[in-house]
Amino acid sequence: VFDAALVHIVNQAAPGSWVQAKQRIVEARKGRAERSMAILRDSYPEADLVFVQEAAASFAAVVEADPVMSSRFSMVVPQAVSTKRSQNSMILLRKGLFEVTQVREIEAQFTPETKSSVSAGDLLLVEMTQPAKLLLASFHGDTNG
Repeated sequence: VFDAALVHIVNQAAPGSWVQAKQRIVEARKGRAERSMAILRDSYPEADLVFVQEAAASFAAVVEADPVMSSRFSMVVPQAVSTKRSQNSMILLRKGLFEVTQVREIEAQFTPETKSSVSAGDLLLVEMTQPAKLLLASFHGDTNG
């Protein structure tokens, strides 16, 4: 029903062009990881921490494959990454400032009522002791819309 409503809206706004609109959207999604990497690399070269949400599980590998980004940052990825959806939360830590060996993922505690609203990969909580005691959180918060 939702898809039919979207097609109806597109047909009302631009009659007969929904197929072309869909093709443009699909085309725009190609190379998303590489475009995201270029933005991070070129726009935030001095960042010490970068909190990433809605990333594909493969995004960590894209960071590692980029010589500039992998020389600047270590990537922290949740143990429970979702490979089915591109909505994972991750954290980039500046190398030389943060010791990734000092990072410990904390499993979030939820009540039975709220646990179902957080899916695998949505929330990454890490505790660090170097350079100071820190609790870092990256959260993708609209799983249920």
